[in-house]
Amino acid sequence: MRTFLPLLLLLLLTACRSDEQRLADSVADACAGLPYSIDEATTIDSLTLDAKAVTVWASLAVAEGESLPLDALPDEAYLQASAKMSFARLSDESTAWHDLLSRAAACRRGMSFCLCVKGLKPIRANVSAADVAAIASGRLTRRSMAESLLQRNIAEQKAQMPQTIDDVTTATDLYLTPDTLCYVYTLADDFDCTAFEANPQSLHDVLLSGYQRAGATSDKTAFELCVETGRVLSFYYRSANGAHHFRVTFPLSELRGLLNPNTTTPIPNTSWRARRVTLCL
Repeated sequence: MRTFLPLLLLLLLTACRSDEQRLADSVADACAGLPYSIDEATTIDSLTLDAKAVTVWASLAVAEGESLPLDALPDEAYLQASAKMSFARLSDESTAWHDLLSRAAACRRGMSFCLCVKGLKPIRANVSAADVAAIASGRLTRRSMAESLLQRNIAEQKAQMPQTIDDVTTATDLYLTPDTLCYVYTLADDFDCTAFEANPQSLHDVLLSGYQRAGATSDKTAFELCVETGRVLSFYYRSANGAHHFRVTFPLSELRGLLNPNTTTPIPNTSWRARRVTLCL
């Protein structure tokens, strides 16, 4: 027994060192593919490994001469949810990142996402070792995380309604069904919407063209969460007196095209707030 116990301890220590070395190798492999753009504004620049976690260092691009208001930055909870979605996406699409998450899980390591913005203190969100293991194994899916994020976005936006969009449009409600995310807008009674009511496709085409020119950035988060959860995006308009109403819908195929015109695969990002849907009529 005296001989057996030291041998067992030696074997366990050797196995631990082996897992640690594999994790270090996985970090190096993932680093070889950096920098990596998560979206048009956010880039993963580097990875570091310590005794507690694998840290993903990302930067948020800000146009020259512009500054980012503090209230535009994500809170830690939202950044954490977005980071988990991004890790799941990377694990799905990259062997190196899947190996990294699997090795981190084997070593019971969490992962930390650190977002750096020039001139501001970095924002850090921690993903637990249990969540890393769940993502690596597929038990925590992109769809389930997107569903949670979408529910949170809806609660935040509903708390701000009614919200004036422009001189004739007020956002009054939004809701989910199993296959639709719907924004509800009330139009001023003195606004003549009969042309749109007679032909909603004309407004759809105007909006689609505007999104294509803008790169869909104004409503990117809503588009992504719809795609990830398998929902179409619908805008329902009604006049204040109830006399007129019409609906404009963007199917999944159009949302995917708006997110990434060069491929049919949506790119989840680490943006933190579903932006207000602004429709200028």
